[in-house]
Amino acid sequence: MLETVSAGRSPPRKPGSSTGGFSGISPSRRSTSTELSPICGGFSRNRSSAKKIRMNVTNTSATPVARPMKNFAIATPKVARGTGFPARPFMHKSSAKLTGNGMPVLRISHTAAHVEAALEGNGPRQIEKRPFSFTLSSQDAEDIRWYLEEYPIYPVDPQAKTARRIGQRMDQVGRELFSVVLGGSDLWHVARRSLGQMRIEVETELADTLVPWELMRDLEADQPLALEVASFVRCHSRPARNPHAPAPTKGKIRILLAICRLQDDGVPFRSVARHLIRGLSDAAREPFHLEVLRPPTFEQLARRLRVAKAQGEPFHIVHFDGHGLAGEVFFENPELERNRQPVKADELGNLLHETGVPLLILNACRSADSEPLEQPEKVSDLHRQIRQFGSFAHAVMDCGATGVVAWRYSVFVDTAARYMADLYAALASGIPLGEAATLARKQLSSRRADIPDWTVPIIFETSPVRLFPQAKESFTIDLGTRPAADVLPQAPDIGFIGRDDTILKLDRAFDEQNIVLLHAYAGSGKTSTAVEFARWYKQTGGLTGPVVFTSFEQHRSLPRVLDDLGRAFESMLAKSKIQWLTLDGSQQREVALQILRQIPVLWIWDNVERIAGFPSGSRSSWSATEQYELANFLRAARGTKAKFLLTSRRDERDWLHDLPAPIELPPMQFAERLEMTEKLAKKRGRRLDDVEDWRPLIWFTQGNPLTLTVVVGQALRDVLKSRDQIESFVRKLQAGEAVFEDEASEGRTRSLAASLSYGFEHAFTEVERMQLALLHLFHGFVNADVLRTMGHPEAGWCLPCVKDMTREVWITLLDRAAEVGLLTALGQGFYLVHPALPWFFHQFFERHYAETRMAATRAFVGAMADRAEGYFLLYDSGKREAIAGLAAESANLLHAQRLARINGWWNPMLDALQGLSRLYQHTGRTTDWSRLIEEVAPDFVNPATGGPLPDKEEVWALLTGYRVQLARHLRRWKEAERLHRPLVHWIRQRAVPILSMAPQMWSAADKQVVRFLVASLHEISDIQREQGLASCVEYYREALSLAEAIQDNGRAAACEYNLGRSYEDLPEIRDLALAEQWYRRSLERHAKQDSMGRARCLIQLGNVEYRRFLEAVTVHKPAEETRQYLLQTALCYEQALDLLPVDAPHELAAAHRTLGQVYPHIGQIDIALGHCRESIRCCEAMGDPFSAGLARVNAARALGSAGRFADARDWAQSALRDFQASENADREITETLKLLEQIESDLQGTPPPSSEHPLPPH
Repeated sequence: MLETVSAGRSPPRKPGSSTGGFSGISPSRRSTSTELSPICGGFSRNRSSAKKIRMNVTNTSATPVARPMKNFAIATPKVARGTGFPARPFMHKSSAKLTGNGMPVLRISHTAAHVEAALEGNGPRQIEKRPFSFTLSSQDAEDIRWYLEEYPIYPVDPQAKTARRIGQRMDQVGRELFSVVLGGSDLWHVARRSLGQMRIEVETELADTLVPWELMRDLEADQPLALEVASFVRCHSRPARNPHAPAPTKGKIRILLAICRLQDDGVPFRSVARHLIRGLSDAAREPFHLEVLRPPTFEQLARRLRVAKAQGEPFHIVHFDGHGLAGEVFFENPELERNRQPVKADELGNLLHETGVPLLILNACRSADSEPLEQPEKVSDLHRQIRQFGSFAHAVMDCGATGVVAWRYSVFVDTAARYMADLYAALASGIPLGEAATLARKQLSSRRADIPDWTVPIIFETSPVRLFPQAKESFTIDLGTRPAADVLPQAPDIGFIGRDDTILKLDRAFDEQNIVLLHAYAGSGKTSTAVEFARWYKQTGGLTGPVVFTSFEQHRSLPRVLDDLGRAFESMLAKSKIQWLTLDGSQQREVALQILRQIPVLWIWDNVERIAGFPSGSRSSWSATEQYELANFLRAARGTKAKFLLTSRRDERDWLHDLPAPIELPPMQFAERLEMTEKLAKKRGRRLDDVEDWRPLIWFTQGNPLTLTVVVGQALRDVLKSRDQIESFVRKLQAGEAVFEDEASEGRTRSLAASLSYGFEHAFTEVERMQLALLHLFHGFVNADVLRTMGHPEAGWCLPCVKDMTREVWITLLDRAAEVGLLTALGQGFYLVHPALPWFFHQFFERHYAETRMAATRAFVGAMADRAEGYFLLYDSGKREAIAGLAAESANLLHAQRLARINGWWNPMLDALQGLSRLYQHTGRTTDWSRLIEEVAPDFVNPATGGPLPDKEEVWALLTGYRVQLARHLRRWKEAERLHRPLVHWIRQRAVPILSMAPQMWSAADKQVVRFLVASLHEISDIQREQGLASCVEYYREALSLAEAIQDNGRAAACEYNLGRSYEDLPEIRDLALAEQWYRRSLERHAKQDSMGRARCLIQLGNVEYRRFLEAVTVHKPAEETRQYLLQTALCYEQALDLLPVDAPHELAAAHRTLGQVYPHIGQIDIALGHCRESIRCCEAMGDPFSAGLARVNAARALGSAGRFADARDWAQSALRDFQASENADREITETLKLLEQIESDLQGTPPPSSEHPLPPH
């Protein structure tokens, strides 16, 4: 069995040593060994995430163990299972020229301006010395880094072509390097005969940090040497300290895993480690002794390593899984900022040397990389030079490490998991480190990957390091899931998924606390998460005793609870002459506490909410005395070695007060929901052809695993495939229709009805159940103010059964519903709704509102319309925080709008639409908005004339305005003007009598008509401006005057802003000084809290400065003056980016797009490309190919200015496709074709057919 001990706790005694039994009872021998699997954790970036996460990881060599071992085979998904690694004879230490068994060694040494290749083991020693003229340009280095790290995150068109070109360039670089070192030599002619058995060692200078030795490519076979030879390593022959030569010893491979997570770093806690632990069979766990460093501080690492060495059991491997930068890694330290303590390479290297640890594994980004130095400072001492300039891995080797495995670039979780699984399997098979790492590299290259990630691992090894002798039998490390072999409740059928954030919180909590409470509402997966944590904690050395599980679904007094502990230790107690079943209750309690004082136990108490009565106020099956006894036992056990993990639907403060440390289980992250959906589909023999089609259903589940299991399972049973089918299914679910199979008899773990009913039926009176039945109408979110408004006595829709219920009364009732698990309380009267709540409450709504259904529905629609109007007015007054409310209420607003439309309630329908219009406009959801307007328009628009249907003029007017905006978005100017002119005429006629009066005489209704006229005039002005017509200024000025008359600062600021755009964009009236004046007036008028409006003005002020730069360049003004314009441009845009919220894609796209134009002028091409990519991402999210094309043109120009013409051509061609897919883009198509002509002439080295100048910003 694999031993595990939590670092920082007492290690297990050696076999044969005294084990005192239970002190105070009687001596009894006990074993502390447990099954454990090797873990290697950490990752730098998750493939599903657009956010890049960088981390540094290092590798150390392990000491050999002289005892028979079983052989491991590689078995990973999408890779054919092997029959076991080839057994290799033992390699004795040599000077890295020849292995002890005669394996040929090719050593490549680069010093100064020469490179020497020496071959030994294939006959007489041969040497080839040559001048070393190879250089890798900084651009090539940056391209390779981008290809391996950033390209897979968001591969926007045309980056696939760029990636292919970089891949081809990597091959070419490998050939060039080979030609310089070995090409055409007699030495290579001899060496290539035995490549399959050869070890290549590369020793290089610090100055050539950019040389990618692993890419070196055999010209004849056209294959990388790193994938042809048996072992490809880097070495350091002159370390400051001699490495510890690992001597063969008996025992297990001893691994200390340090998983370090910084504050809010977003990295999954277990990442690679979770994949490996799940993949190990019981037999595969045998060779390893794994500890997780707890807590993961550098101080604790030093303490644990020194204790291990003092006990004669030093670790073979320290595996660091965390973050790092050049020259340092970060351990956790809660007393420091961001919970991070930087540790230099020499600090860690000296500690490892002192404590006899030969191998270091680093899971992080660029731990094998160091920045090239153009003029390195002259340092006389080589070792000082290494510590100052060398990579982290190289510097650790200088301190005397035998081996380090590191990553040169960021890696994905699955890449790291596969590589580490193969590496550890090979080490356990008795294969030396260099060969094991090379085999793992080959496995990466064998799978089909988007990028050549086999190039990322870097292996340092002073000499072949073998942990075990030759292996004989075959094992498997399989990255799939395995069924648990313990007495805990079974994991879900498809395996446990995700929850790393919660596992991390639990793990860290138990570093300081003995009792932790995990709480969440129905179906959240509390029990399965607690069980998964218990297995993780046990397998990674969190405790050496057993895990005990007790459920409180049924009444159990303290003696019956203690029986679970007694059964776990029954045989041990019997050896101490104690018969558990003969003890009375007080004796059992005392014996239990004595056990817990001496043996670390993790005890799960599941569903403890029932003990004190669930929900609060309900009668409990436990008497007050029994409740006290259970709580008092927990208090008494708090000072023992035991750890208690409680689960509940509430925080249990009323019963346990501050005894447990509470941790709330959050909803599953979207990536976890998606993984779960795919596994459910696979279980039913299905494959999700298009994940996007399933997104509406996945979002509907709100990350509740039980809901997801039930509703996705039903969708799969119904063979739903298309997006339309799935959206229809979601609408039925939201309406509360029982469209999925659910049997309460299946129990709470599998039945939604049973889970939601748990505690509900007896928690509320009949009147309260009637009131709560109104939640059937809500989708996803509940605001107590909406419910209050449904019963407002002055509202025409006032619902009698909730009349005069105050906000406070509703909050009290909803808080109780949250305790049951139907809602999640967010505070201040806001609640998240359990996704299955509309379905669950359907039966109650039908029962209580059978005769008043229409009145209840009208009250809901009226209250939601009232809320939408409030948010709409707030937003238009410049208070953009209204978007948060609109986003939360969006599902309710859509539901209310549809109910209003069905019932012909036009005014509330309009109010709901107005609120939704601001939400969709702000967040760039043009497609959703267009679909909604197309759905509604036929009810109000005469298809023959385009005018209003009878008695529907006001609704028609509003919808027409929305249709005009959508036509403008599609650049259909003529259609927009055709739609809008009748609207302006209609609203002008209504405004004539009002405008004939003095503004101070206007009523609120009059002002509303004027406000409508202002909006219409502004809209027609926009249409004219976008067509290049200077007449737009007249309409803008009229709209501005009316907006000021009704004191509508928001619309006045918009008019001033667009007057600025007119004077900037229209050649006929262009005046940059006047444009700047209008932009500054608009900026000053926007309220301080209106960050969006102010950001828009700053963007346009940046445009003005950029146009001034272009004009200055044209007339050859002094360089310092033109540079100042650029700096002002960048400053304006950077300030705008700081103000813009993340949910404003249109403005973000504009800011990033122009920064993509600006930065090339100051030589920052890569920064410019980054901004272009961000702009494209925003544009494509909005479905705006025209704006995406503008960003791609900027990228093409940036690349062309840097002489990267092939890449520039790809971007320009992609931009051309964008413009050709857009309407009214003739000018842009013409300009892009000219740009392509220019690029082609540059590629051919011929004069351009036409001169080109930078385009002004769009």
